[in-house]
Amino acid sequence: MSSAPRGLHGALIHDLGRKIVGGAHPAGVALSLDGLCAEYQASRPTVREALRVLESKGLLKIRQSLGTRVQPVDQWNLLDADVVAWRLEGADRAQQVRELLQMRLAVEPVAAGLAAQVPDPSIVARLEAALAAMRTAADDGDLRAFTEADVEFHATLLSGCGNRMFPLLTVLVATALEAREQALTQHHVDLSVAALEQHGAVIAAIGRGDPETAEQQMRAMLRALQHEETPAGP
Repeated sequence: MSSAPRGLHGALIHDLGRKIVGGAHPAGVALSLDGLCAEYQASRPTVREALRVLESKGLLKIRQSLGTRVQPVDQWNLLDADVVAWRLEGADRAQQVRELLQMRLAVEPVAAGLAAQVPDPSIVARLEAALAAMRTAADDGDLRAFTEADVEFHATLLSGCGNRMFPLLTVLVATALEAREQALTQHHVDLSVAALEQHGAVIAAIGRGDPETAEQQMRAMLRALQHEETPAGP
C-alpha cells in the first residue's frame, strides 16, 4: 500500500522509483544530479533528499567518489511498501503477486492458528465486524468497501495473534489485497460468495479454540487465490 506522492519531493521519489523498478534505469546506471534537477525542474536539495529516500529503499547507492548508481534487484528492500507497489505497476507484476501470496501462505495460516490457541473475544468480535462489512459491501457491489473491510480482517488477525512481528507485515497484505481489487476491476470479476464463507470458517475455528482447523481454513482461503487469473502488467 504505497503512499500517494505529496508535492514535488514525493512525486520525484514516486516517478524515479517507478522508473528504476520498471527497468528504465537499469542496474549500474549512473544518475546525474544536475540531469535530474533539469528533468524534474527541482532544486539540488530536493533531488538529493529524494535520492536519499530511494537509497534507503535499496534502489540506489550514493558515494561521493562514484556518484549515484542504480542497484541490482538483490539489493532492493523488497519488503518496502513502495517497492512492492512499483513492482505491481510494472512488468514484474505477476511475479510480485506470486511472491506476496507465498509470503501470506507462510504467515497468515500460522497467525490464525496462534489466534485460536487462546481465543480473545475482542479479536473475534473485530473479525466478525470486518466480515459483516465485507458482506454488506458484497451485497452493494462495492469492491472498494469490500477491500477495506478485508484489509481490516487480515490486519486484525495479524495484530491479534500474539506474535508482535506479524503486524509489521500488515502493509504488505494490504498491498496484496489492493492489487487483487485492481485485477478484479480490470477483468470485471464479481466478488465470490465462497470468499465470505472462507473468512467465516476461519472466525468460527478461532472462536471455538481450534488452532488446527483455523490454520487449515486460512490456508485453503489463500490457496483459492492461486486459481484466480493473474493479470499481466500494464
